[in-house]
Amino acid sequence: MTSGMRIDHCYRPMFLRPKEINERISMINAVANDFVERLHHLRDQNGTIHNIERELSYWGVESNSSFLFNRRLGFYEKTPDADVLVFFEAAYKMHDNVGVLIDMGPFHKESKSGEDPIEKTTSVADHVFAKRKLTEESLTMLCGLMAAGVDTISTTSLWLLYLLSRNPDKQEKLYQELKPFDSHEDISVNKTVSYLKAALKESLRLHPVASIFSRVFTQDIELHGYHIPAGVNILFQNHLGSIDERNFGEDAKQFVPERWLRDLDTENLKSFDPLGSLPFGHGVRMCLGRRVAEAYIYTLLSKIFIKYRVELSSKQSDVNPILNGGLMRPDREISFKFLLR
Repeated sequence: MTSGMRIDHCYRPMFLRPKEINERISMINAVANDFVERLHHLRDQNGTIHNIERELSYWGVESNSSFLFNRRLGFYEKTPDADVLVFFEAAYKMHDNVGVLIDMGPFHKESKSGEDPIEKTTSVADHVFAKRKLTEESLTMLCGLMAAGVDTISTTSLWLLYLLSRNPDKQEKLYQELKPFDSHEDISVNKTVSYLKAALKESLRLHPVASIFSRVFTQDIELHGYHIPAGVNILFQNHLGSIDERNFGEDAKQFVPERWLRDLDTENLKSFDPLGSLPFGHGVRMCLGRRVAEAYIYTLLSKIFIKYRVELSSKQSDVNPILNGGLMRPDREISFKFLLR
């Protein structure tokens, strides 16, 4: 979920290996704990929080900083760093502020040109910039990684919160699996309950945040009777296939996490085309940040639903997806009620 960012192949395994994620899981959990604690203070007397999307964006960027640098940016401190806030505001409005995003990223405080930081620490950023100078290209790459928390990760979490709030029976199933956990214990990917994994897959099927993929072929090809010349930019609308009844049956437009759960008697509860939904892409061009993003979301949503029952505000109108800034976002503000269990 890195907004189409290009990464050298030598760095790709670092972001996909479970070991790299597990080594940083305590910091990812710490950020999630701070977010859940902040929810408690943001609620009004009815437990309602309006427009939580911005809070999710803060959480996403703070989580990315923890993963990339092994250190916090400080969004949950009493007085956050001014440069951090400037970067966040630029990333929040990325399509209008690409130049500011690159120039104002507060990463000069994390890495210094010409040094070999890998000998001092073991952060992901150290590996990326080891034995190379902090060039404009590498800084742009790092800004893309950091900014991914502002849009794709936060919006994906928002859709999952919305769908589970609209389907209290599904939320209750999730809570029953989460009940044995303590909200303050570290929750790793290996500890993530199966129903949450299924719910995230189903949410991404219905609302794939990065719903359009772009590909350019290096040579002419024939595809389903169409001649596609080399160099032509092809756009693929992933959302259309993921809600097509031919791929997912008559309930293709309904939120059914159970379709992703294996059934011991029938092998699969639902039969569908496994390539009908590709929210992260597929193959060698699959989203670099997939495993990391999933770790963030599993951790945060687990802690939220352990502590709270989440409902939509009584005044909340129906929400529809719209394509905004290249991403599939809600067409209006969403207000939730976070009720302590």
